[in-house]
Amino acid sequence: MLFESNSERYGFVFQFGMIASIPICIGLGWAYNDMSVGVEIVIFPLTSVLLHFIIKLSPLGDTYGLK
Repeated sequence: MLFESNSERYGFVFQFGMIASIPICIGLGWAYNDMSVGVEIVIFPLTSVLLHFIIKLSPLGDTYGLK
């Protein structure tokens, strides 16, 4: 794990992780719904974005829980 002394990069890495998690969650929703379109394809990405939003607003400081 790479630790940066510059806290400006934490925001970029956090945003990148949130955006990268969306297609992964869509794939998980597809897999959990037996390789067909269903409500899981919507629930998984929304849950991921909600969790990222909660972490961003939490009192973990400027590092978004990455440190």
